[in-house]
Amino acid sequence: MNPGPHRKWKVLMVGPGSKAQGGITAVINNYRASSLWSEFDCHHFASSTEGRRVYRLMFSIWRFLVFFFRVVVVRPDLLVVHVSSGLSFYRKCYYLLIGHLLRIPMVFHIHPAHFSEFYAGGPEWRKALIRRVAGWCIRIIFISEPQRDSFVGVFPREKLVVVRNPVNTQLYTIDPQVPRRTGRQILYLGWIIREKGVYDLVSAMPAVLKEFPDATLLFAGPKEVERLRDLIAGRGLSGSMRALGWVEGADRLHLLHSSRLLILPSYSEGVPNVILEALASHLPVITTPVGGIPSVVTDGVNGRMVTPGDIEGIAAMLCHLLRDDHECERLAAAGYREVVEKHDTEVIAGRLREVFSQVLTTR
Repeated sequence: MNPGPHRKWKVLMVGPGSKAQGGITAVINNYRASSLWSEFDCHHFASSTEGRRVYRLMFSIWRFLVFFFRVVVVRPDLLVVHVSSGLSFYRKCYYLLIGHLLRIPMVFHIHPAHFSEFYAGGPEWRKALIRRVAGWCIRIIFISEPQRDSFVGVFPREKLVVVRNPVNTQLYTIDPQVPRRTGRQILYLGWIIREKGVYDLVSAMPAVLKEFPDATLLFAGPKEVERLRDLIAGRGLSGSMRALGWVEGADRLHLLHSSRLLILPSYSEGVPNVILEALASHLPVITTPVGGIPSVVTDGVNGRMVTPGDIEGIAAMLCHLLRDDHECERLAAAGYREVVEKHDTEVIAGRLREVFSQVLTTR
């Protein structure tokens, strides 16, 4: 299969819309900003969007119809389908089916670390469906080695590849002449849900305030924002903790550049983009050894780990980094090196370029 001397390979990526909230959107947007997008003739097909439930449903149905005519009329050389668990997976089965029926080479890009639980803990019909749609694809991409290894024996090993999540390190890098951050602003970035350890932070903060009365904790993210605000107010912590809601663009950069450290005490994760953004911002990170996080953060080397749900441990680690400027600087420097060497957008674009070229030339 060859596109000819005067034509680029056409690649169609299916995933959430560019304004949707979540990690898959961040990954696709980073791909769009890389050299990969122009080197191949890449296009993004938005399969979902934000809004009320009825609107999201109607949007998805409309996109099903548009997609069918899109691939029939403008036939891509490669279809890349970005998948999460739950409804995201079931919606993407349609796109994979159309690609399979039209004999378009396909790549199955799995994002969440808990996709292995979605598979293993599901009924037999779901396991069979996952194996079937993955069988239609020439390559199956995972975002970390542990995630890939959990599917050895489920999918053919030769199909399994790891492509780490990208981050535009140039976008987040701060001027080295900027004075060292001396405030005690702690930042949480992510969905406001229990699985992210958000409510554990509310429980841990009073112990931190005993040693550092001027410390503040900012929550930036969507979902259960009002519930979190009510909890903070009910515990009399409104002077030290604030739930900002969804933050993006320049406001997001400002939070990363003005905070002392980032904490993400999740119970379940893939490879969180917010950790990559924090490390690219020279921001020390406290997180948990779940999902693909250990593939990025090594405890004591370029970040610090706590056990999910360990309120006392979370408070103790926050206090440790708030009182130790040297430790914060050391972790931040090591974290920055990690993302530049392994997660920079162009580094990941090169890895994805290899995968695409292998699929297209062998096909």
